[in-house]
Amino acid sequence: MAKKIESRKATRQDRRFGINHQYITKKLTPYNYRWYAIVRDSCYLYIEKIKNTSSGKDNVEYRTYGWCWLDGKQWVLDYTNLEWAIDDLNTVCGGKEGLYPPEAESSWFILMIPKEKSEEKKEPFAYQFSGFRKDKK
Repeated sequence: MAKKIESRKATRQDRRFGINHQYITKKLTPYNYRWYAIVRDSCYLYIEKIKNTSSGKDNVEYRTYGWCWLDGKQWVLDYTNLEWAIDDLNTVCGGKEGLYPPEAESSWFILMIPKEKSEEKKEPFAYQFSGFRKDKK
């Protein structure tokens, strides 16, 4: 059968939105993992909660993301238990914090195209006059 994975909206610690040091904490807990990331040995780590739907069953999984900003390596691991995911991330490299990655803004942006207002009457491009200067017979 097909496997469908639905991810929830990306939160503020996601690298797609850039990196901000105010969203980095010393330790992840079940209460702050949705909004904060940690740094272990110069690797940026965070958790995302996902819904995995296969064979008509909904399962909740916790996907951990890692990015070592010094050498560019990335990895993703899935866990079925939140406590295991948090414990594994907090104990990477013995829990030793390394260098924080440089702060960066998002590399992409969204432009909105304004809608045309339908209430305003548009002037026609050209006028057509009919019956103007008709010859009398």
